[in-house]
Amino acid sequence: MQSELVRNSWHWRYSAAELKSVDLIANQVEAICQQCTVDSARPRLHMVLGELMMNAIDHGLLQLDSDIKSEPGGFDRYQAERLLRLERLMVGTVRVTADKENDKLLRIAIQDSGKGFDYKQVLSGQPEIDCLHGRGLLIARHLCESMKYVGCGNCVVVEFSISN
Repeated sequence: MQSELVRNSWHWRYSAAELKSVDLIANQVEAICQQCTVDSARPRLHMVLGELMMNAIDHGLLQLDSDIKSEPGGFDRYQAERLLRLERLMVGTVRVTADKENDKLLRIAIQDSGKGFDYKQVLSGQPEIDCLHGRGLLIARHLCESMKYVGCGNCVVVEFSISN
C-alpha cells in the first residue's frame, strides 16, 4: 500500500498483489481513523468502506456478476469464482482518497482500474427483500450524507459524517 498526504487529503493505492490481503478493509479503516481522527464513526466507516471496496474489487477488477448468487448454490459458486479470479489477478489497482473537509465531514473516493458499469441503471433499481445481493449499496448510501459515481462508474465518491 502506498500512502501519501497532501494537505488534509490522504491517498492510498493498492496493487493487484495487495488486493489479495485478507485484512485490506480493516487496514484501510484503521488508516483513515488514525489519519483523520474519526474513531467515533469507525463502525459506520467500516461498513461503508467494506461495501465500496469489495464492489471495486469484485465487480470493477474481477468482473463478477452478482446474479450468480441468485442461482441454486450460487453464493458458494460466487465465492469460489471470486477466490479463483483474485488468485489470478496480476494487474489492477484500487485507489482510496480521504479528504477531511472539516470536523464533521470526510469525503472518500474509491476508484478501481476496471472498465466501470452503468451505475444509473443499477442505482435506479431496488433489490427485493429476499434477494441475495444488491442491498449493500443501499446501506452504504444510507450511512453517508451523499454518494455519487463519477465518469464511467469506476469511481464512487461519498461524503461521510464523522460527528455523532
